[in-house]
Amino acid sequence: MTTPFPSPLELRNADRSTVLRIDRFTCPLAHWPDFAERLAFIDGHLQRHAHCKMSRVAASERDGQVFVITIAEWESRDALLAAKQEMAAIYAANDFDPAAFLVQYGIEAEFATFETMVL
Repeated sequence: MTTPFPSPLELRNADRSTVLRIDRFTCPLAHWPDFAERLAFIDGHLQRHAHCKMSRVAASERDGQVFVITIAEWESRDALLAAKQEMAAIYAANDFDPAAFLVQYGIEAEFATFETMVL
């Protein structure tokens, strides 16, 4: 008899639990320089953030599109939420609208947050 595998909710409070923010983008190659500049700006802030354990950007290109993933590991969900508020304030101070930017450059985006777990 096999033991049932714990559900994600049972595993979420494991002692090594952190939060991963993984975002996926599809950017037209023609707009890649503008998007890469924006990604570098964001990643620079994340690299210096006290509660961001790791931040990475990866990309591949084919058929006139650049496929990008960004991964940031946070100490906790609260740390991630606080960082999102900080970035929103930076965007507001610079009159930058992320949603409008994505629409303007035809960039498709998918955003997801995951709890790490001990298996």
